[in-house]
Amino acid sequence: MIIAENDKNNRTVIEFDTVRVNSRMGGETNRHWLKARPSGMKSDKAVFQEAVEACSLNVKPKAAAYLFDAVLSTAVAKVAEDGVPRRIGDLIKVYPVIKGTVEGPYSPYNPETCACLVAISMLGGLEKNVKTENIRFVNRRPGLVVAFEKLMSVGLSYDGTIAKAKQIRAVGTNIQYDAAIGDSAAVEWTEDGETKSIPLVPAEQDDTCLTFDWPAALDEVPADTELTFVFRTRAGIPDAAVQVNKMTVKLVTGE
Repeated sequence: MIIAENDKNNRTVIEFDTVRVNSRMGGETNRHWLKARPSGMKSDKAVFQEAVEACSLNVKPKAAAYLFDAVLSTAVAKVAEDGVPRRIGDLIKVYPVIKGTVEGPYSPYNPETCACLVAISMLGGLEKNVKTENIRFVNRRPGLVVAFEKLMSVGLSYDGTIAKAKQIRAVGTNIQYDAAIGDSAAVEWTEDGETKSIPLVPAEQDDTCLTFDWPAALDEVPADTELTFVFRTRAGIPDAAVQVNKMTVKLVTGE
């Protein structure tokens, strides 16, 4: 099981990447497979403790671990010795597999190019669906980067300033904004030694441009004050990792 840190609702976080479906494997090629990212896992000591408690076993975790190791190790050793597959209930199958290549379709086994190994696979008795109500799935696919590149007043050229009373426009790549998935925007500044901040909501937007109406809270902010705009967005992907972009500009009167 893939285990990551718990979220604020105490659900396990499972991170995944997406891989485009290969047409040779069948299926719609505009779809994507999900591939869980490896993460930390519970130790064997914790697992045996859980087993003893869940099954009310009258043994200590160390004894349960010893018995499990003895059964599995013996099964593997015996298959390695005689090549006869073994199964443990409806849980595990231990069996030989052949890997490697030979010259032609009727060639004999060649120990120089082939190997016979012991493999273990899970049987139907262990197949379980994860209780998804206890999980938060997070798309961590790299590559879709949110980049805020320019911040300016609407109708004025970009010069590192914004003018009072004018709409504010942010320009960039993958900067679409969706409050429903947790995106947020704010402007911060320091006045009389105190840091102040107000939230912002776009009046207009697409994936390359966000336009904000002039916030009345900035009316009394002195000219030449540095304003830092903070954007926390996810490129429009629910449960994707939040990407934080900050842009600092100077406030001018616009006269």
